[in-house]
Amino acid sequence: MQLAAEVKKKDQSEQISQKEEFNRLLKKYDGLLNVKDAQRRGYDLQDLLNEAFELCGVKMRKPFTRNENGEQIDGALSFESWYYLVECR
Repeated sequence: MQLAAEVKKKDQSEQISQKEEFNRLLKKYDGLLNVKDAQRRGYDLQDLLNEAFELCGVKMRKPFTRNENGEQIDGALSFESWYYLVECR
């Protein structure tokens, strides 16, 4: 019984921590409105998106370029044998 209570308490603590992290990301997102440099704002959005996916347990591939640096992919992930490219705007 004590072990079950400890596990439940740990789960509740992790949920609170996750909620705090989402709130931190929301504040970071709101702060992007103050970034005047559009390119910097875009890179910051990419970072924020990667943090959000990581928080949800989704492994993202970091931004990369393809076609001899002709095209930048903001991120990629796989889910149930499908691959998805991520574009931040």
